[in-house]
Amino acid sequence: MKKLDENLPKVNHPRKNKSKANRAFIGIFSFLLVFALVAGTGFLLMYNKGKSNLRNDQGVDSFPTGDEDTPPENVDGRTIKYKGSTYRLNDNLVTILFMGTDNYEPLPDSSAPGNNGQADALFLLAVDTDTGKTDVIGISRDSMVDIDIFALDGGFVKTARRQVCLAYAYGDGREKSCENVGRSVSRLFFGMPIKYYCSVDLRPIGIFNDAVGGVKVSALEDIRLSGGPVKKGESVLLKGEDARRYVQYRDTAKLDSNNSRMKRQQQYLTAFAQKALSMTKKDVTLPVKMYNKFSRYIITNLKTSEITYLSSNILKNNEKGEFDFRMVKGDVVQGEKFAEFVVDETALFELILEIFYNKID
Repeated sequence: MKKLDENLPKVNHPRKNKSKANRAFIGIFSFLLVFALVAGTGFLLMYNKGKSNLRNDQGVDSFPTGDEDTPPENVDGRTIKYKGSTYRLNDNLVTILFMGTDNYEPLPDSSAPGNNGQADALFLLAVDTDTGKTDVIGISRDSMVDIDIFALDGGFVKTARRQVCLAYAYGDGREKSCENVGRSVSRLFFGMPIKYYCSVDLRPIGIFNDAVGGVKVSALEDIRLSGGPVKKGESVLLKGEDARRYVQYRDTAKLDSNNSRMKRQQQYLTAFAQKALSMTKKDVTLPVKMYNKFSRYIITNLKTSEITYLSSNILKNNEKGEFDFRMVKGDVVQGEKFAEFVVDETALFELILEIFYNKID
């Protein structure tokens, strides 16, 4: 990756001077935030107001050009013709970008661009506001995309192709950073609007893991935990630091080691959601307790009424705590110094059609 211009604020590279635990652990926080938010406010009486606020007219304004034989045709901003079929945008969908940052401590209200941490895990939620069906799209932090770069005084300098995680650094460590990441992810998704965001720092994971009595998983690969080595396929109850080790471990000798780590993160997140939901059925105050502990670490532009409406729908239609996980496909390549993730644009476009559109012929 090319160095930043000398007149710009310096940003630590995603893998430089960072604990490896940060990288994987942050991914967990984003999904925990989803559960805490939607479950912790589901009893509030703001359903209809939230429903009205979340109605969002979205559209795609640019398309990949890799498939020259069957290029997509944007008919009216909301209708697309592709490979002989016609697709219509699902007006009931709302997108929420969840991001985990690598900050150990809360940043001050104002901090210089370039020094505000990085968005080390990114999950885009597509929630159908009528049915509650929820798709979770995992985005590699190393995805190459155009990001907005700002100077130390906060003024816009230029747009440059960088790893998407760096977009967070060029903000204020709060709302402006979240908005900058949202703009970059929107570009990655061919202009799909991303109106809502939630970000969370990495501290609360231990609180959540132990609050549900630990999380049981079947090891996806051989790994060493506090009690000794665990073989692939062996069932283990993760508690405390073992949960951290399980989701953060990777073989750094492999260029694509982050891929296997992300699979373990997805497994852990699913198991956690199921465990927390099961416990909530026995103790309805549990989500509120968890949310109260977690709220200080959250930066979001979602209003209480909007969270309420999403809560009731998501919980109602996901009784088993299961969500449809997808991953943005692509190839990991060796950059100038570090790994870079090159997105498969055609595959991503087809994923967008599958999730955000309805096939009408």
